[in-house]
Amino acid sequence: MLEQIDYIEKNGGAVIVRCYGSGPAQELPEQVAGLAVTELADHCFAKEASVRISPGLIRRAVRQGEKFAGADAGTEGLPGRGDGSAGEAEKPAICGDELRFLRLPGTLKAVGDYAFYGCSRLETVIFPAGLVRLGGGAFVACNHVREVVFSDAQTDTSAAGALLRTPPCMRDVLAEISYEVEIVLTDGEGKDFLRLLFPGYFEESKENTPARIIEVHYLGTGYPYRQCVRGGGLDLQAYDAENLFYLASVNEFPLTVVRLALDRLMTPVHLSGEAKARYLGWLGSAAEETADYVLETRDTGLLRELAGMGWFAGPVLDVFLKKTGEKKDAAALSFLMELSHGQRPAQKKKKYSFD
Repeated sequence: MLEQIDYIEKNGGAVIVRCYGSGPAQELPEQVAGLAVTELADHCFAKEASVRISPGLIRRAVRQGEKFAGADAGTEGLPGRGDGSAGEAEKPAICGDELRFLRLPGTLKAVGDYAFYGCSRLETVIFPAGLVRLGGGAFVACNHVREVVFSDAQTDTSAAGALLRTPPCMRDVLAEISYEVEIVLTDGEGKDFLRLLFPGYFEESKENTPARIIEVHYLGTGYPYRQCVRGGGLDLQAYDAENLFYLASVNEFPLTVVRLALDRLMTPVHLSGEAKARYLGWLGSAAEETADYVLETRDTGLLRELAGMGWFAGPVLDVFLKKTGEKKDAAALSFLMELSHGQRPAQKKKKYSFD
C-alpha cells in the first residue's frame, strides 16, 4: 500500500518525487496535500532518486484514510520536521524490482526522464489519455512491460479510413519500448475499445566501409507496425494491410500472431471485411496454437465471440474439443459440446421390423 509521498509544488500542482510503502501494485492519487498531481519527477520510480531537485524544496504527504495530507496538517507522529518538509522516510521507497503494476491519475500531464528506470518487473502501466509528455528514457531497463493502457481515451471512431486520433504520448511510448507490447485504449467506462499488439524489433548497425558511413537496419516487424502511428493518429488500414500481416505471420512466433489477430477481431475499430477474413483464416490455419492461447485465458466470452463469427467449423472445432479435454476446462468443454451438437445434424433413428 502507498503510505507516503514526497512532492514539490509547481505551477499550482504537485510533482511526485518519490513514493513509499509496499506492494507490487500501486495506484497514485489525483491529489496530494490538496494539490492536483500533474507530474512525475525524473527518476520517480528508479532505484536512485533524481539529484536535480533541491532537498529543501521537497515536502511530504502521508496517507490519512483515502487522502494524502501534508506532514504539517496537525496530526501527531507524522514524519518530517514539523514544517511539512521531508525528513527520513519511515517506509521503503517503491522502486525498481518492487513495482509490477502502476495506475497513474487522470490529472497527470507529464512524466519525467528515466521515471521507471530499472523497474525490471514492471508489467502494466495505466496512463491517462491526456498525458502530453513522456520523458526520455522513461522505460530504460524495463524489460517486462507487456501492457500499456491509456484510460478514458476520447476517440471518434466514425470516420472509417481516416487516421484514428490517439493519445498524444502513444507514439512516444512505442518509441521507448522496442520489444513486444500491447497498447490498450479504454473509454470513459473503463471498457476496452481498441487493443493492438505491436511486435518487437531491434536495430543493427553495419559499417559501409567504402562509403565510411554507418547504416542502421531495423530487424523485426515491430518497426513497420510502429510506423502506422504517425501525425497524431493511427492508420488502421496500414496496420491491417495484407503485406504487413504476411510479414508478421512468417517472421514472428505463432503466439504473437495469434494475439495480434485476436486483438483486432475482438476490438474491430475500422476493421474491413477483407482484413477480418484474413485474420480468421490465419487463425484457422493455426488452430492448435490458437486453441492453446484461447483456452489458457479461461475466457468463455472469447469463445462465444469467435463462435458468433462462424469461425468454429469442422477441423477447428475438433482441435478445440481435443485441447479442451486435455486441459480439463469444464466450462469451455460444455460450451463447445453444445456448439458441436448444434452444428451437426441429428441422425435419424433407425426403424427395425421384426416381421
